[in-house]
Parts: sequence; C-alpha cells; structure tokens
Amino acid sequence: MEEEKLLPGEKRAKSNDEEGDMSARETRPSRPQCIGKRYYSVWKRIWPWVAHCILLMVSFGALSRSVIIKNSLPANCLEARRQWLIVMDPVPEQVHFERTRGSFNRSSSRFKGPPSPAVDLAWDEMTEYGALSISEEVYEKLNTSKNAVKIPPEYGGGRQAYLEVFHQLHCLRSLWWHTYPDYYTEAAENIKRNDEEWHDHMDHCTEMLRQKLVCDADVQVLTYNWIRGHDFPHPNFNTPRQCRSFEGVQSYALNNAMNGSKIPGGRLAKPKDGSVREYEEAPFDPLDDGWPSQ
Repeated sequence: MEEEKLLPGEKRAKSNDEEGDMSARETRPSRPQCIGKRYYSVWKRIWPWVAHCILLMVSFGALSRSVIIKNSLPANCLEARRQWLIVMDPVPEQVHFERTRGSFNRSSSRFKGPPSPAVDLAWDEMTEYGALSISEEVYEKLNTSKNAVKIPPEYGGGRQAYLEVFHQLHCLRSLWWHTYPDYYTEAAENIKRNDEEWHDHMDHCTEMLRQKLVCDADVQVLTYNWIRGHDFPHPNFNTPRQCRSFEGVQSYALNNAMNGSKIPGGRLAKPKDGSVREYEEAPFDPLDDGWPSQ
C-alpha cells in the first residue's frame, strides 16, 4: 500500500497537531495524583474517628490491665480487707508502720524463753480468747459453710465463730512448748506416749501455719551485715512493715464473745432431735449439705 502523499504544508500542519496533543497530555493531571487527592480528602474526614478509636482502645487496655492487677493481688490486700469490712464493721481499721525485732537475744521479747509465769502470761494475753457470736447478717456475707452452727435464741442467737489469728497464735504457742520439754511437761509426755491425737493436732497446726505463710508469701527483703565474732554474713531480720492494730482485733473479740455463763457446761451441745446437719469433718466445700444428725 502506497504511503499517502501530502504537500509540505500539510505535513507541517499534522506535525503541529500532534505536538499540541502531546502538550495537552503533559499538562493534564495524572491518574495517580487524582487518587492521592481523593485519599487525602477521605483521610481528612475520618482521621478524628480513627484517633478516637485508638484512644478508646488504649483506655480499655489500661482498664483491663488494672482489673487483672487487682485480681492478682495477694489475699491480704483484697480478701482480708473485704473480710475486715464484713466482720469488723464497728471497728475502724487502723494500720501503722513498725520494724520487726529480729534479734536472737532472748531478752528482746517478753514472748521468748526461758519459760516463766511472766512469759506464760504474755502468751495468755495473746491467745486466750473464746468463741464469738456473729449476727446472721454478717454470716450471710461470709464465704463459709451454709450449715454453720447456730447459737440458740435463748443463748443470744447468731452464729458461733472464731477469729483465725487466735487459732494461729495458739498453734504457734503449742509448737513452742515443745522446745522446753522440762517445763511444759504435758506436751513432752504426749510425745513420749506417741499420742496419735496429739501428733494429729500438731501436724494440723504446722500445716495451717505453712499454708498461711505460703499464702501471704512475705517478700520483705532481708539484707546482711557483718557481725563481730562471726566470719560470715549475718541476715538482718529487722525489716520494716505495715501492721494492723492488734489491739482493735482484741477489743472486737472481747466485745463479741459468746456469753457462756448461760450455756450449761459453757459449751454448746449438739441437739438430739436431728434438726442440724453434721459432717465427717468440717466441710471444705461451703455448699456441702452433710446429712441429718443421728
């Protein structure tokens, strides 16, 4: 096919038209530029919402973290506080800071030996507290056995109770007795006779104290010092800590003690009419129903 012949003027005109088309294409905005402008416009409209969502997620994350930390705190920070509010409501919770006296000097505490009437009196003042009477309102808030012993109305009503701290101190004292068998001869005789009931009691005490120590997991840090006459570092047991007012607990125990003067023999006896529930041993499960007493 022959090439179409054009006059010289026509060629120049065609060339000029092509150059004009090229110039127009060069000055027209490119497609990517149009897309970028459109995205920018959309982003400008939605970025406040994005920022709001990010802040909301950060706030929710901080809240979740605080809840997790709260639930992971040791019992003595949360559950013990809740228990105090339920049981010790009329007693203001007072705390103070003191430094534990960790001296090995036997005269540094009135609770240390050698045994004497004065040492026994000190322990008596710490441990000789009887059963309490708590109201039904307090009892219903406790996470405890649903069949806890009731005090008959003629003896004051409510539920029979006891504060754990006095049980723990009783256990500690019982174990301490065994370090002085020549003075606390009754404890020593129980060991000599290999009294199974006594050993069960002491095993119970040891295990209760072990669980308490592990549960609280005291992380006060002991440092070491060089002591004259000792060639190796000596631990410094004089650690600072926050303490609850024990006097307030003692006052509550005295003010809420059961009135045993009205109870024959000073102790409640199981009703013989089968009206109560009994167990093989104290129930671990608060909802355990036991069975009717025989």
